[in-house]
Amino acid sequence: MVKYERNYLTEVSMKIEFEKDPRIIEEDCIKVFKEIFAEEFASTGFEKSIFKNGQFYNNLWVFQKRDKEINLRDSSLELIYDIGAIPKDFNEVINDVTLIREALIENCIGETKYMGLRYINEINPSIKVEDWNEWINPDLVNLNFKTENSKLIRGMSKYEYEIDNFNINFQFGQYNINYPSPIIHDNFILDYEVYINYEETMYLKKHAREMHEIITEFFEKSIGDKLRENMGIIE
Repeated sequence: MVKYERNYLTEVSMKIEFEKDPRIIEEDCIKVFKEIFAEEFASTGFEKSIFKNGQFYNNLWVFQKRDKEINLRDSSLELIYDIGAIPKDFNEVINDVTLIREALIENCIGETKYMGLRYINEINPSIKVEDWNEWINPDLVNLNFKTENSKLIRGMSKYEYEIDNFNINFQFGQYNINYPSPIIHDNFILDYEVYINYEETMYLKKHAREMHEIITEFFEKSIGDKLRENMGIIE
């Protein structure tokens, strides 16, 4: 598997959904979560109502350590790594998934309705990109239809795939953070989400690895030699 000196990841997250169970956010269960998460997620807090990640949440327990956190509700759990805490080695993610699996099983959550792993890459090199076809697979670049006098202000596409028991949502293109103004910065989004519906909690770790491998394969297929050179191939 190819490794790089640097990457353009802006977020890595994992979401798990299960049948609604109000006891999960009550003190007896939270005590178990706190004990298991103690070393990796020492800071704990309860939010009755909070606006996070573009939406409102009610009755949310937050377990934090620097720039990574676990958000727990009575029907879902989300593990989020912000840009300052994204692991260079996926085994660090697996360590956190192992804790999550243990905590859910200890609290009698034996099945999940959904498990998804998402990687968002914002390719924004420090040098000006003259031709994205050298950086990104041309099959992903040459979709931006326009007329002679028009200027692209946003161009995003979404493909959906199926591999074995997994589903993949792949979004890509020039998102343009200054929308609706014209594009003035060189950036290209590669956003991968791999998920599976209905599984036994005991397989979370195994499926996390498989999802990571799928995303890695998609990423390598998505990029060009110029980006590989820019990121610096280690092996």
